[in-house]
Amino acid sequence: MSNDKNGQDHRRHILFVIPTLGGGGAQRVFVTLLRHFDRQRVRPTLAVVDMRNAAFLKDVPPDVAVIDLECRRVRYALGRLLRLIWKLRPHAVFSTLDHLNVGLTMTRLFWPRGVKLFIRPTVVMNDALREESHATPWRVLFKLFITWADGFIFQSEQLKADFCATLRTNVSNGTVIPNPVDIQRIRVLSEAPVETGYTPGYFHLVAAGRLSRQKGFDFLVEAMAHLIAKRVCLTLLGEGELREELERLTARLGLIGCVRLVGFQANPYPYFKHANLFVLPSRYEGFPNVVLEALTCGTPVIATTLPGLTEVLMQIEGCETVPVGDARALAAAIARRVEDGDKRVDANALEAFDVAGICRCYERVLG
Repeated sequence: MSNDKNGQDHRRHILFVIPTLGGGGAQRVFVTLLRHFDRQRVRPTLAVVDMRNAAFLKDVPPDVAVIDLECRRVRYALGRLLRLIWKLRPHAVFSTLDHLNVGLTMTRLFWPRGVKLFIRPTVVMNDALREESHATPWRVLFKLFITWADGFIFQSEQLKADFCATLRTNVSNGTVIPNPVDIQRIRVLSEAPVETGYTPGYFHLVAAGRLSRQKGFDFLVEAMAHLIAKRVCLTLLGEGELREELERLTARLGLIGCVRLVGFQANPYPYFKHANLFVLPSRYEGFPNVVLEALTCGTPVIATTLPGLTEVLMQIEGCETVPVGDARALAAAIARRVEDGDKRVDANALEAFDVAGICRCYERVLG
């Protein structure tokens, strides 16, 4: 703790705000940052809109105060967040996930003077709005209020460029900081004695994420139908609203036994490590941290062509990208990896994403 002789705490007080602590990439990034911020410089507090199904709560460090806003929707939490900001008067508020980001900017004029707002967009804005049923109102809200933030933290240059182009605005206070990867912790957890259910003699694929349309798991299951003769199995980690639909698709394509939906796994890393290939078939993403985590476990990756991610995978042997939504192209890429056999990723491929250096970048921006 950084106190002066009068006992005053001179660290930067940062209020982290997130909709949930459920099993998602943004949640994992926030928890990773909370674990590794320099406590001599930063005093973090975490506010969560909806604490139900808080899969990552146990990973929040014990010295971080966690505030449950007890709301089911972001819009219901905005008044409580405003009162909390007045009560705590932090040096800065740092939020992630786009609906929350917009909501906080809408309250910005009513904050105490001197409290800054930093937001972290999480998906490709153009793709997200195209999928949104009320795209026009959301585009107007984003454009009206989003620039009231004091700073933006983007996960890649491509994400920043898309954000500016989609909203037809220039973000001069935007900084690009890659997602952090806790390489040492992931490798330790990947050694845990978990029964993966992988059958010897088969080529095992693994995929992970919320079972939603965005994640494109329907394309991946369709690709599996072209690989039956290849002795390939898929293990899919995650829960979501499309679980029953994916189970029906699996049965209709005759893939029962080749495709397993095993639900959310608090520790997915043994599944990643012991698989032959990780597959990310998403329709759109910001920068999927789960890909970096799979690479950290030494597992090569096939992913759809996404901004920012493609540039990373092109530099790593054994990885490649395929067009979004093309099940046949995805199946062909997987078949090539099957023919190559079990190959692992260079252990030093992700040094640029190591959490220590990334946290220092965040501290400089938020400080």
